[in-house]
Amino acid sequence: MFPPVVAALLLLAGQSAPPQAKQVVPIQPSYATEADVIQQSDTVFQYNADGTGTEEFHVRAKVQNDAGVRAFAVLSAPYASRSQTAQVESITVTHADGTTTVTPPSDAMTLPAQVTQEAPLYSDLQVLQIPVRGLRPGDVIDYRMKITQTSAEAPNQFWNNFTFLKSQVVLLQTVTLD
Repeated sequence: MFPPVVAALLLLAGQSAPPQAKQVVPIQPSYATEADVIQQSDTVFQYNADGTGTEEFHVRAKVQNDAGVRAFAVLSAPYASRSQTAQVESITVTHADGTTTVTPPSDAMTLPAQVTQEAPLYSDLQVLQIPVRGLRPGDVIDYRMKITQTSAEAPNQFWNNFTFLKSQVVLLQTVTLD
């Protein structure tokens, strides 16, 4: 027989250590069936006291299949030509192999908005469109566009609207009003 102190130590040694808490890793949902995944969407509205200002859009999206390519093949920015201008600041496609394709802003073209054919009252509505070069499934597209409010619709007033993306997977979306 063992002395009581040794027996107590053997008893303790025979017990297993208390279970360690396992680190919980959140399970990421699979987006493999989605046409695209918006990794980041930032919109900044900046207005001046006189009603002029800018709207800046920055989007980075992973294009996952041919439907995603079709969705981003031509980027569009509608605007009212009497009081606004629109411009493409940059478009970069990063391919799966790490190479990039840049679409120059000079490729953009201005077209009348489709509503102008049916309602001439809106004849100042234009759409700035730009075809994206080299976009394929598996690519990441990163683009920036800007609409400048050159004159206020009503002196010293401004207004706008914004709709959050709901029909796509969006990992991060921010809206800033300044």
